[in-house]
Amino acid sequence: MDEGSKADSDQYQRYYQRFQKIFQLNYISRNHTIFIPGDNDIGGEDEDVTPTKVSRFKSHFGHVDVIDQRKIQIIHANKIERKVPKVIPLANNDNRTRLAISHMPLLGLPSTFSAEVMHNVLPHIIFSAHDHKSVHFAANMKTKERFLIEPLESNSFANDNPTWMFQMTDTNLNEIVVPTCSYRMGVGKTGYGLASIDEEGNTMCYYVLWLPKRLSHIFVYVIVLVITSLVISCALCLRCCSVKGTRYRKLMDPDIIFEKV
Repeated sequence: MDEGSKADSDQYQRYYQRFQKIFQLNYISRNHTIFIPGDNDIGGEDEDVTPTKVSRFKSHFGHVDVIDQRKIQIIHANKIERKVPKVIPLANNDNRTRLAISHMPLLGLPSTFSAEVMHNVLPHIIFSAHDHKSVHFAANMKTKERFLIEPLESNSFANDNPTWMFQMTDTNLNEIVVPTCSYRMGVGKTGYGLASIDEEGNTMCYYVLWLPKRLSHIFVYVIVLVITSLVISCALCLRCCSVKGTRYRKLMDPDIIFEKV
């Protein structure tokens, strides 16, 4: 939550209730949602990470390091607190897809923590955020070196519905940086990331559900408001002129005789 790290108890509770209302959390099962803290929640970029902030986040949103599903295993690589959960390597006959999620990108700025995640977790793909932009990183799993960085904003082969396909292998690792969905982050494009993985766990399709551009809509609203105001003003002026004209014609009517009493 924006400013959650700075909020007092009452403000935090209001932010949390607003968050629940926006995303309709009361109607979504806890088993279908995963919440990981960002620097706006517990600090970590320009603010200290404190046990109080971490505990408050966990009490409101819960805390899960590893989630095991039938086809997917999700691991939270907590770069803010520099915590990597201990996981058992997948067996050769285990065809589950292993996803690592992190608030801060792991391949965007390679570090010892990123190398630790790649070595110990061995994820097939990484999802992160923090930078507020839609970006794709790729690295070599053997050398741990990043060899690709590209924006994920448009795709000439998909027209107005950009779609990207990623092959999940043991040699290369892809990281998807999901854009922000908040207009308050000050970026031009906001949206939600949507991913689907095939039954075999070999291919992932990724989409960005872009939100309407705020400034464009505000500009349209301003134009509509100005036009509406002009139409109303002209209508009122014509009405006033019509009333004045009627009164003037009555005064000039020769059939009307004024007598002195």
